[in-house]
Amino acid sequence: MTPEAFYDTLYMWVGDFPLGCKQSSGFKPLALAGYLNYIKGGSIMAKKLEKVITGNVLQITEGTTTAVLKFNINELSDSIRFNLSMHGLSQKLGDAAAGKTGEDAVKSINAVWEGLKKGDWAVRAPAGEKVSKKSIIDAIGNLSDAEQKKAKDLLAKLGLKI
Repeated sequence: MTPEAFYDTLYMWVGDFPLGCKQSSGFKPLALAGYLNYIKGGSIMAKKLEKVITGNVLQITEGTTTAVLKFNINELSDSIRFNLSMHGLSQKLGDAAAGKTGEDAVKSINAVWEGLKKGDWAVRAPAGEKVSKKSIIDAIGNLSDAEQKKAKDLLAKLGLKI
């Protein structure tokens, strides 16, 4: 069997959930299809969405079909609009804590919340403290000679030559 015939056979299997797999079993047929498409010279990122908000309308353009879908939020009930706003708030505040834990997460969430209350959508959570080679050298310079040697030896083991 040629590689092309093998890949084509796998494509047919993927659509039918081969080997008795069910969609809920964790088998990812679309991921496999995308990978096989990539091997055959295609793109691994076949589908993308473009989203544009104009007034009360969300327009979504699907990348593969170029279908344009329009959704006017005013067509939804007050309770659904409220649920959407709470979902968005949950996402926005949750994003502020991404990659952070403990006090750092709490501070980031509060910083974004305070920005939102002031009308600032683009407020960012404060960045963590930056560590530079210069700051390490300065800190080592404040140590005793014996501690400096230990610190430099440790950093050398980690691949940082000072």
